[in-house]
Amino acid sequence: MSIKLRLGFDAVMNMNYVIAVLADRIQAEAAYSELEKEGFPMPQVSILGKGYKSADEFGFIDPKQPARKQAKLMAFWLVPFGFLGGWLFNVATQYQVIPAAGSLGNHLIGGLLGAIGGQWAAFLSAAGSGWSWAVAMRFLTVTD
Repeated sequence: MSIKLRLGFDAVMNMNYVIAVLADRIQAEAAYSELEKEGFPMPQVSILGKGYKSADEFGFIDPKQPARKQAKLMAFWLVPFGFLGGWLFNVATQYQVIPAAGSLGNHLIGGLLGAIGGQWAAFLSAAGSGWSWAVAMRFLTVTD
């Protein structure tokens, strides 16, 4: 039986691990039995795959999922606070972005620009945390 092993070290949890990639369930169960015969601590041995633990249950999660969740949470807070910040900045400075819009119109434009800034902050935080630019652009244009 040929077993491909991948050795690794998880710096966050300070634990060593070995990953064996096997062709099918029969080989995986044979390797599991061999490890059991050799006296490995079985609570530390897991089989991942169809009918066993999933990668998510084991802790190997897709880094895009928490990044997407983080970006949505940040957007939930940053967009309204960005709007409020843009509105208040325009009120404080009395800057006329579009003079024909009047005072209230310029306050609304300032709020809109602040909300856009909040959305971009959420977008950039997601892109910086492993989320691909293509997925982040989709997040900006499609609502769930």
